[in-house]
Amino acid sequence: MCRKKHASHASRVPARGGRTVQRQGRPPGAGKGRPPVQCPYDLGVPPDPVDDIPTDGELSDERIAQLLRLQAESDQLDYKEKIGLNGRDLVELAKDVGAMGVRGGHILGGVDDGGRLSGQRDEVDRRPFDEASLRSKLRKYLPDSARLRSRVLERDGHVIVAIYVEQIRRGARSSSAPASTRTAGT
Repeated sequence: MCRKKHASHASRVPARGGRTVQRQGRPPGAGKGRPPVQCPYDLGVPPDPVDDIPTDGELSDERIAQLLRLQAESDQLDYKEKIGLNGRDLVELAKDVGAMGVRGGHILGGVDDGGRLSGQRDEVDRRPFDEASLRSKLRKYLPDSARLRSRVLERDGHVIVAIYVEQIRRGARSSSAPASTRTAGT
């Protein structure tokens, strides 16, 4: 991943005798047999956001197909090849849902980073991903104000877990917050 404001990949490093020398470093992503990652900020142009992502909460077959056709993740669309509800997987999902609540958007499980069906969810029990079960599992990590919808569907013989996270409104408080942090009238 590139860093937003890096002008150069050069650095000053200590050398013998107390002096410093200029050394050219590798750009982010370079090394280990991989070509360097071209950062849009290196070119002075911000990356193009995917603007076509609807945030109305619809999880129809047509909407899922539309999200898959985008073949690119954004702040409002996250593809997850593997998605689980146990241990670290649950904590990771809770982080993703919380982050998605900033602007609202979709998480699609069983889909690789390019929007292709991965088949990772095909043999797994679908019941824990129904809306009520999912909310119950995530309640421990997220505020009560976090609203989500979920649906498990099959497409081209593969299972997709679709989760829509509604944007969390400013000023929304968790009812589990200590009474001392709540203001009068809330």
